[in-house]
Amino acid sequence: MLSDRDRKRLEGVHPNLVSLVVDAIDLLPKRYPGLTAFVIYGVRTREEQYAIWLECHDKDGTRNDNPWKTNFNGTPKGEKTPEGSPGTGMSRHQSGMAVDLGVNHNGKLTWDEQYYDKLANVMLEVSAKARVPLVWGGTFTQKDRPHFELNRKFYP
Repeated sequence: MLSDRDRKRLEGVHPNLVSLVVDAIDLLPKRYPGLTAFVIYGVRTREEQYAIWLECHDKDGTRNDNPWKTNFNGTPKGEKTPEGSPGTGMSRHQSGMAVDLGVNHNGKLTWDEQYYDKLANVMLEVSAKARVPLVWGGTFTQKDRPHFELNRKFYP
């Protein structure tokens, strides 16, 4: 069941993706007792995207020593951000085509990969059942297990 906070974080997200998230949040504890999921991020503004990117990059675009969060700073490649950084690309979050989901294990937030793999199993199951093509960030070269996005081939 979605919390009020989850509902607010899903505002502006594509309705097909919202439907998958609702179904998966409902199914996860039934399939895997002790696990629950919640929405970390839905839509992000360019400024929010840039701030997250800046946590793991210097203003000139080089990686810093902080843990990786994203490669995209919210501005198209070839352009400059208002802050003067080189554009590295747009996030699917900016267009409402992506969500980040968190997992609680026995009521406590976890970043343990095995639980995000289980969440992905459920998300991919509900997406297949609904025939909504979904891409999981756990399949990216730079793994992003909390991330789910509508397949850009069908949802440009």
